[in-house]
Amino acid sequence: MTTIHELLTLVETCVGDAFISGDLEGKYPDDMLTEIADGCIPVYYYDLAQVLASDASLGFAGDFGPVDGELSVYRFIQMSIYERLKERAREIYERLIESECEEE
Repeated sequence: MTTIHELLTLVETCVGDAFISGDLEGKYPDDMLTEIADGCIPVYYYDLAQVLASDASLGFAGDFGPVDGELSVYRFIQMSIYERLKERAREIYERLIESECEEE
């Protein structure tokens, strides 16, 4: 079963790896964090339903901004997962930056 916890852990690992390898040292680290979050979103309906089952709060509206076209339930779930993963990626990145500054 794919859970939101597993996806958040995956994002944490990917951000940590990107930080260590220096991929986040560029001028636009937010672009890389966005790519990481986007790359961790399940694409199959079954997996999306499993993630929703692991955390029902993903079924409530977030601040997605303008949405083009028709919004299916699965697209809605993907957008909710993306927002949660992007937020976690940002938190981990900021924590890594703070710990790096403390070491210096």
